[in-house]
Amino acid sequence: MAEVKKNISWPLGIGIIYGLFVVFLLIYLVYANFNTVDLVTKDYYAKDLKYQQQIDRRDRTSGLESGMTWQYSERSQNIRLQFPSNIDPDQISGKIIFFRPSDAQLDNSVTINPNVDSNQDIDVGKLTQGMWRLKIFWKVGNTDYYNEGVVEIKPTR
Repeated sequence: MAEVKKNISWPLGIGIIYGLFVVFLLIYLVYANFNTVDLVTKDYYAKDLKYQQQIDRRDRTSGLESGMTWQYSERSQNIRLQFPSNIDPDQISGKIIFFRPSDAQLDNSVTINPNVDSNQDIDVGKLTQGMWRLKIFWKVGNTDYYNEGVVEIKPTR
């Protein structure tokens, strides 16, 4: 009779293992179904075709004698853009995209409008704290330029 119990518990153990595996798969499917994944951009393939233009913008920007720079101030919660001083600020236009990799709904953009000193202060105090990718598209006349960087918005101290 002892041998009969061994035969009964062996198939039962395999059944329990298969049952746990099926439960795990069902839990994973429910989790995956309700978990949203934001793409980097919604029109990824269309933007991929225009990437050569982006490479050209970067090359032109790196070829400038004095490029555009930016600096984040944690104390005043702003970002200061400094455009090349040898370029007339009235000729500079474009936009800055604040890209949030973790949540596409938080993305924001600001129009470039430098002052007579060729700089622009942007208030970032209302942005959610954390990492942001800056994508700065700017042009002088008909010539396009591009800068990119990462900033971590921190709470005011």
